[in-house]
Amino acid sequence: MGGIIGEVDLVDVVTSSRSKWFEGPFGLVLENARIWPKLVPYNGKLGLFDVEL
Repeated sequence: MGGIIGEVDLVDVVTSSRSKWFEGPFGLVLENARIWPKLVPYNGKLGLFDVEL
């Protein structure tokens, strides 16, 4: 009962940040978030993983 709603570029992994959203010990720096026009059904997983469409 999951799906993909968009994509984002992972550009860095940091160990500290002044952002109020940083919850250490690691933070992901993301850019170019894009929402897809339609949900693509897909089973999720824990952590980062490659998607085969």
